[in-house]
Amino acid sequence: MKIGICSAGSQRLRVHRRYGRRLYQQERFEVGRTARDVEQAVLGALRGRG
Repeated sequence: MKIGICSAGSQRLRVHRRYGRRLYQQERFEVGRTARDVEQAVLGALRGRG
């Protein structure tokens, strides 16, 4: 599993697809800080389940 942030128009998702990764869910945010806050919350929740 890979969780991360990329800018609109970035090649990042295309590169991940090339390596066999599949997109499960995508969210769009107006502000990058909000995207980072959500990313960190998701990662924290997943670590807590470990």
